[in-house]
Amino acid sequence: MERLNNNIPHGTSVPDVVSIVDEMVIDVWTKLTWDEQFYTHAALLDAVKTCVMDYVQAIYDKLVTEDFYGAKKNLGINEK
Repeated sequence: MERLNNNIPHGTSVPDVVSIVDEMVIDVWTKLTWDEQFYTHAALLDAVKTCVMDYVQAIYDKLVTEDFYGAKKNLGINEK
């Protein structure tokens, strides 16, 4: 899959992940016919929801394994 907007540097922040998911959805959606778009809308929403929820769960799991309220640690997550 080629990147639609080469000006966006992708990282691990939430806006970066949203941008990646957006590009994936646009890439898949534009390859479908109108009928396929109509009938796959719910499935596409479920796929996006699953992708976002898996990302949120991964971040949560990472925070749980770290001593979040203890000493300051580098979690490898970019804050914007």
